[in-house]
Amino acid sequence: MSAGKKINRILAFAVLAMLVAVSLVFFLSRHRGGSQMAVNLLPDAKTLMSLSNVHQTATKNGRIQWELRATTAKLMSDGKSLALDHPQVAFFTEDGTRVSLEADTGRLNLETNDITVEGHVSISNSRYRLATEHAAYQHQKRLIVCGRPVEIVGPGLRLGALTMSYDLKADKTVFEGRVEGVLNEMPTM
Repeated sequence: MSAGKKINRILAFAVLAMLVAVSLVFFLSRHRGGSQMAVNLLPDAKTLMSLSNVHQTATKNGRIQWELRATTAKLMSDGKSLALDHPQVAFFTEDGTRVSLEADTGRLNLETNDITVEGHVSISNSRYRLATEHAAYQHQKRLIVCGRPVEIVGPGLRLGALTMSYDLKADKTVFEGRVEGVLNEMPTM
């Protein structure tokens, strides 16, 4: 291949990467309530760009459904997902209750708004904290699913199960498989 053709390919790839970066920033700010991010193009072969200090919000009918923060997010070469480092997601139930999720890593599907996380996963509200190693949020159903063992701890409660699902619409949690726990009577005042 001649030097001229190599330069043309490099320039074409750089222009394509810039277009993808601009398109992604435009898409995220228009369809998810805006974002704040720094952009680094072409950090590795599987990544189109890397974003720092990501903040995304998903809304429906003017109500916040979830708000995501991550230290970094990498747009994968398929252009359809973001790989997340240290994601923190705040989900909001129909009555406005905040449910927080934190993990070591995660992935956001840009087409469906589904989120998967793994590594030291913590899900909590004002009373309870759940620990597991993997969780998936199904945006269309507004459902958090943990397909690996979970432990939930709260005032007067310690419960373990093989799987768990939490319906954010109904504010209902279902535990399945070897459900075991300890319930302590709460002291009366």
